[in-house]
Amino acid sequence: MDKKYYWFSFSYEGKNQGVCSIEAESDSIALSRLWELKIAPKFDHIMGFELTEQEIELDVLISPEDMKKRGYKSSGE
Repeated sequence: MDKKYYWFSFSYEGKNQGVCSIEAESDSIALSRLWELKIAPKFDHIMGFELTEQEIELDVLISPEDMKKRGYKSSGE
């Protein structure tokens, strides 16, 4: 089975806490891997998306500030 890329975005009390990307065969495996890596910040909401290609480094949490430096914007901006 081909691996896919999953993008996870975390927010807490309405504020972006960062994003990460995981390579996995399915969304459930990607979520399991996320917990195994212990990279999820404190959050009360998580959104996940399947990507067609890798956009950011895998298996690390990237801060909102670093994402802005890379030219990404939060959906609330």
